[in-house]
Amino acid sequence: MPGLINKNKRSALPLSVSEITSCVRGYTLATTASMTYNNTEDNPIEGLFVYPLDEFSTVVGFEAMISRRILTVQIKDKAKMDDCYFDCCTMSNGTFQSGIGHIVLDEDLERTVLVVNLGVIPPLETVTVLVSTSSELNTLPNGAIKVVFPAVCTPQVQQCGNEEPSSTENPFQKKDRHHCALGPHDQTANSSQLCLSWLLEDEPINSIDYDFTFHLEIKGPCVLAGVESPSHAIRADADPSAHSASSVVITLADKYTYDKPVEILIYPSEPHMPHILMEEGDLTPEEYEEHLKGRSDFIKGTKTDSSCEKKTEIIRKRLHKDIIHNPVVMLNFCPDLKDLPPDLKKVQGEFIFLIDRSGSMSGVNISRVKDAMVVILKSLAPACLFNIIGFGSTFKTLFPASQNYNEETLAVACEYIKKIRADMGGTNILSPLNWILRQPVYRGHPRLLFLLTDGAVSNTGKVIELVRNHARCTRCYSFGIGQNACRRLVLGLASVSKGTAEFLAEGERLQPKMIKSLKKAMAPVLSDVTIDWLFPETKEVLLSPVGASYLFPGDRLIGYSVVCDTSRYHPNPKSDSYRPYISFKELNGHVHIFILKGAETKTSPRRRAYSTNQIAEHSHFKRGFTCSDPNSVASKNPLRRVTAQVLARQVSPDAGSQWGADIQHLESSNVSLGQRLDHVKILIPPTQYSIYRERVAGVERSSKQSRALLIPALV
Repeated sequence: MPGLINKNKRSALPLSVSEITSCVRGYTLATTASMTYNNTEDNPIEGLFVYPLDEFSTVVGFEAMISRRILTVQIKDKAKMDDCYFDCCTMSNGTFQSGIGHIVLDEDLERTVLVVNLGVIPPLETVTVLVSTSSELNTLPNGAIKVVFPAVCTPQVQQCGNEEPSSTENPFQKKDRHHCALGPHDQTANSSQLCLSWLLEDEPINSIDYDFTFHLEIKGPCVLAGVESPSHAIRADADPSAHSASSVVITLADKYTYDKPVEILIYPSEPHMPHILMEEGDLTPEEYEEHLKGRSDFIKGTKTDSSCEKKTEIIRKRLHKDIIHNPVVMLNFCPDLKDLPPDLKKVQGEFIFLIDRSGSMSGVNISRVKDAMVVILKSLAPACLFNIIGFGSTFKTLFPASQNYNEETLAVACEYIKKIRADMGGTNILSPLNWILRQPVYRGHPRLLFLLTDGAVSNTGKVIELVRNHARCTRCYSFGIGQNACRRLVLGLASVSKGTAEFLAEGERLQPKMIKSLKKAMAPVLSDVTIDWLFPETKEVLLSPVGASYLFPGDRLIGYSVVCDTSRYHPNPKSDSYRPYISFKELNGHVHIFILKGAETKTSPRRRAYSTNQIAEHSHFKRGFTCSDPNSVASKNPLRRVTAQVLARQVSPDAGSQWGADIQHLESSNVSLGQRLDHVKILIPPTQYSIYRERVAGVERSSKQSRALLIPALV
C-alpha cells in the first residue's frame, strides 16, 4: 500500500493526478513523478508518504505542497541522524513509534524506501507530492535496456466495493503471508506500531480513476534500432530536423487503463558496444580552487606545507566529497556472452547450498528438500566447487571449505543429504551467511548461493544488507518453502544479488524450481573483469566501483571515474605521461586502447563531452535546477516541476556545437597527444570480447545539469 497513507487508519488516500516526466541517457534514468492526493474526510489526518525504490535507484529531490505549505528534504550524514533518533530506535525491521513523528528504518529499508511524515493534512485538502529519482537501468541478454516505472505512480484502480482488481491473486501476495519483527502483534488500525514492510507487501490500489500523463525522452549514445512497450501502446516522436534517430520522445498512444505499470524496452543499434558518457562538474577549475581555499582540511593542510604536492594530496583525499564539482566519465557496456572468443578458459561456479534445518522444516518440507538436493547435486558440472551448510540456531558445514566436484565428494554429499534432519532449533541465518561470505572467493568461480527456508527471521534487514555488500561476487537463488516463508527475506536476497526467488505452495515439488534456477546459475559467466583507465598525470581520479565483478548473460557493466584537473599544481607536466587507474580485478594479458581526444579551443578550459557525430557549434544553456533547489524559481511558484528537457539538458548532435570528436585506434594511427587537458585513454581487455576488435566505443555528451544521472554508484 505505498503512496500517501492515513497514518492512523492505515488506509491510502485517493490519487487524483499522476504525472511522470523522465529521461534515459545510456544506462541511466532520471525521473520526476508528480502525484496529487485528496483527503476526502471531513477531519484532519496525519499523512505518511511511502515511496518504494528499486535496488539501483536513489532519491535526488522531494517536495510536498499542503495548503500552500512546502515541505522538502535535507541530506544529512547518517551518523548525525542516528543521534537525533536515538530515543526512538526501540524497534527494528521497519517499525516506528506512533505519535513521536520519527521514522526508524532497518538496514535494508533505509536503502529501498523513501518515507516522509507530512504531518497534519486539513480536511478536504489536496496534497501534491513531487519525487525526483536517479536510477541505473538493467539490460537484457540481447542488449536491450529495460525501463519500468514505479507502480506507486500508476496504481491499479479498484473495480467495485472492496474487491481486488484481479481475481487470480497469488496466495503468496496476501499480507498475512509476510512476517516481520513485530511477531505476534496484529497489524491493525488500533495497533500502536506499524510494520513498514507489511505496507510494502500490498500492491498500490486506488479507489477512483485518475489523470495520468507520461513523458519519456530517450537520448541514446548511438542510433536507436527501436523502442517498444510490452505493457501499453506507445507513440514515438522525433525532431524532424534531427540528423539521426538517437533521440526520441515516448508518450502513451491511448488512454491509460490503470492495469499495470508502464514498461519500455529500448533497443540500441550497437547493443554490445561499450559507450562513454561524460558530464562536467558544476565548477570550473578556477572556481573549484576558490572552493578549496574555504575548506577546513585544505586550510589546515597548507598552513605548514603549501607545496603543490601537498595540495594535490589534499585534493586526492577529499575527491569523494567533491563529486558534484568535478567532471565524471561513465562507461556503459553489455557484453554479448554468446559470441565469446574460443580461447577463453572455461570454469564453473562455486555452488553453496544453505539449507534450513530448524524445527519448522520437519516432516514434508525437509523431505522435499532431500529429494530435490540429490537430483541437483548429480546435475552439477565437473570442475565446479560446492559445499552444503545446514542451519538452525547454529550451523554445520559438510566440508571445512568448498571442494572440487568429483565422484568421491558427490558420494559424500549424497550420503549427507540422506541423513539430514530438521533438528537444529530456531532460524538464525545471519551466522552461516557471515561464515560463507568471509570465505575467500576462488578466482574464476562466481559464488552461487542456494538458500532453502520455510521461515522468517527477526533481523531481515541485516541479512539482506550483508548479501548486498557482497553482491559483486555472490549471487543468491532463494526458495521459500510453505506458507510461513518470509517473502521479504526470500525476494530481498535474490533482488540485491541479481538472483531469482521461488516460492512453493503446499504440495508443490521443489525439484523443478531448483533445476530452473540451476540452469540460470550454470549459464556462461564472464569473470576477472577489469577496467583500466589512463589519465594524464595532471589529473586526480576517483573510481567507482572497485572490486571483483562477474557478468552473467544480460548483465551490464557500469564504471565511473571522477576526474579533477590539478594541472595548476604541476609546473612542468609531461605531455605523454599517463597514470593508470584500475577498476575491478587486475587481469594479465593484452589490452585494446581507445583514445578520446577533444578539439583545441580558446573559449573554455573545461573538458567537454563528445558525440560520434561531428559537431559544428556550441551554445550555452541556462543552469538547470533540481526540483528541491530553493534558487530554482521565485516564491510565486512554490512547487517546481522538472521537465524532461531540464532533466536531460544537453547539446544534442543535431543542435550543433563547436566541439569536435576524434575517436580512433591507437594501434592504427599516429595520434599526437600534446598537452591538452581533455585526453582520456580507456584500456579494455579484448581477449574477452571479440567485438572490441571490430568497432570503437561511441561517446556521448551530457552536461552538468544531469548530474543526478551519475550519482547513485558514487555516493
